Amino acid sequence: MNDETRAATQQQFKYMIFVWNGKQAGAMVKAQAISKGYELDSLLSKAKDSVLQVFFAGGVIRGKKL
Repeated sequence: MNDETRAATQQQFKYMIFVWNGKQAGAMVKAQAISKGYELDSLLSKAKDSVLQVFFAGGVIRGKKL
């Protein structure tokens, strides 16, 4: 990949997702929490900077339509 292509594919925003479901959470709660974390990561990856810009500005997105 050349420098021009690499610059075009880089995102302006970076993010990390942390999931905390408590010390005594059951296996189902832990599984659901990690599943939702992966789902959120997938949605953010597809939407790229447009959605991250809204999040970092304090916005909220409802539903899964990006």
